[in-house]
Amino acid sequence: MIFKFITYLFLLFVTSAFAESGEYQLYLCQNNVKASIKCELCQKSEGVSFTFKVQPLNNTVLRKTYKNNEAVNDTSYNNCKVVDAKNWQCEDTAISSYTMSNGSYRSLLVGNGGYVLATCAKKKSFFD
Repeated sequence: MIFKFITYLFLLFVTSAFAESGEYQLYLCQNNVKASIKCELCQKSEGVSFTFKVQPLNNTVLRKTYKNNEAVNDTSYNNCKVVDAKNWQCEDTAISSYTMSNGSYRSLLVGNGGYVLATCAKKKSFFD
């Protein structure tokens, strides 16, 4: 009886430790201001979407990128501050960040010469 209870708790813990957040549509933004206000103010990137798998025990977020429903890239964000699948923040460097806040994804990438790429993503609905 105790063994079954411990097994149940272990399975519950493992399934909650790896939370998948659903599929998100990518939008490319002219600047970080538009990205932080509303994704729809930015240009929809047709056929490109993400899924995120949050691993709170490791403070890691795994992002899988899809192009026309085919997986094309896996990215791992390490040393993240994870609250849950809908709230986390990761930084590659002092100037590049990736954030999920209340289920809204934002990224800010700064390249050589100060070039800025701001993106956002919103959860895909049945109609997307």
